[in-house]
Amino acid sequence: MNKQIILKTTIAKSIKNGWLPPASLWDDDITKKNIIFEVLEGSNDVVFGSDVVGRIWKSSEAIDIARLIYSHDFAKSLWGFNQVGLYDNDKWYNIQEDEDTPMMCPVSILENWQYHLQQMVISDDPIEYLGENMLDKSTIEL
Repeated sequence: MNKQIILKTTIAKSIKNGWLPPASLWDDDITKKNIIFEVLEGSNDVVFGSDVVGRIWKSSEAIDIARLIYSHDFAKSLWGFNQVGLYDNDKWYNIQEDEDTPMMCPVSILENWQYHLQQMVISDDPIEYLGENMLDKSTIEL
């Protein structure tokens, strides 16, 4: 998947899960159904707008890609709040769902979004990390 598609898919998923771009775009008649966005090729920005009639941009705002993908609210909408635990064997397990979780106390516990945000920060390519680690990738429609 190229980076532009990864970003479009990721943004679509986060909007579907309830994330909204900056409040400066919204007034009383705007909902997440009215959000339009464009990942600008060759730029470090994503432009968000509100679409009330057709594809007329009622208002718009550009957001730096790094500011967007490292946002706590954005990460929460992508990965959610299930907990993951780090155990003595230096492996992470999903505490709620993983049947292979060790029967010992974890050394550290994070919410899913915190874990993935940390991993994205230390990854060589954070956008590639997004593409490899989004949940339910197959359900996103562009």
